[in-house]
Amino acid sequence: MAQTVLVTGAASSIGRAVVERLATHGHRIAAADTAKQLSELKEHLKKIKGDIAPVEVDVTKAEHRKELFQKVESALGPIDSLIICPGQNPSRGNTIDETCAGMLDKVMTQYVTTPFRLAQQGMDSLQKSKNGSIVFFGSIGGFQPMIDLGMYSVASSAVLALTKAVAMSAATRKVRANAVISGMIDGDGSSAVWDSGFEIFENESIAKTREAIPQMIPLGRLGQPADIAGAVSFLISTNARYITGENLVLSGGVQVRF
Repeated sequence: MAQTVLVTGAASSIGRAVVERLATHGHRIAAADTAKQLSELKEHLKKIKGDIAPVEVDVTKAEHRKELFQKVESALGPIDSLIICPGQNPSRGNTIDETCAGMLDKVMTQYVTTPFRLAQQGMDSLQKSKNGSIVFFGSIGGFQPMIDLGMYSVASSAVLALTKAVAMSAATRKVRANAVISGMIDGDGSSAVWDSGFEIFENESIAKTREAIPQMIPLGRLGQPADIAGAVSFLISTNARYITGENLVLSGGVQVRF
């Protein structure tokens, strides 16, 4: 069944993959991001067949979030699913002792505060759906912190709890909430880790590090944005209508190893 889906952070590599997957499945998509990011996304969207409406917004700003839901519901009707893609990790591989107050606030705002506020403000629209669903995003760094991930690990750990807390509250309004917890994904914020000198490969070049990392993954390869998009497509579908409060791990088996 076709849904009306709001995707924030739509211009990120994960966001683009999600928009493309859902559009090709016949869903109506509101693809939201900042004006700067959307300028690049619009060219990409021309190549995709589907019902996609770009929406300019800065979701970190409260007034923009309120207008976002009003605009989308006015144009497309109540949303069935809210997909909150956070974009790239702004800490860029900084360790905890390298994290300044401004970076702390930025990371927590991007990965925790803003997703929470979006879920909170979107609830009135979502509860009008027969299969209302929210999808958050986190990292396996939330389970097993790594020195190179710094505050990103802390924020990812918070996402695990946020998902469960929102799910408990949203269930009273017949809305589901789950999260996709990713391992190393080619093209997303994961690249900030190896491009800035992954600790265990500190004496290796970036090229050699990229070659070595798949050897750490039981399935032998980096994840792709399309892998994440497939998980999102499942979580918002009626096939997942009895799933809520879950943190779905896509790591190629890395979490099993650790």
